[in-house]
Amino acid sequence: MVGSGSVTKSLISLMLGLIVGMVGMDNPAAFPRFTFGNVNLVAGIDMIAAMVGLFAVSETLRMASASSSAPCRWASASPPSRSGRS
Repeated sequence: MVGSGSVTKSLISLMLGLIVGMVGMDNPAAFPRFTFGNVNLVAGIDMIAAMVGLFAVSETLRMASASSSAPCRWASASPPSRSGRS
């Protein structure tokens, strides 16, 4: 297997990839697969949208798993002053 971690994680990743890859039209019969009646899924899942979404999910999980004792970078920022406005 290509995965360097556990076999279970590799198999889960394989299955998720196959499921996402099967969304769209079936080639020989032109029958929609895993579209759940949604017309937007007939063409399949756009690769760029999937990559951006997976990046966002991984970053969210990484930030959530970070130590909660570490202060946020933006928590101590003061609000902008209004002296420049008329």
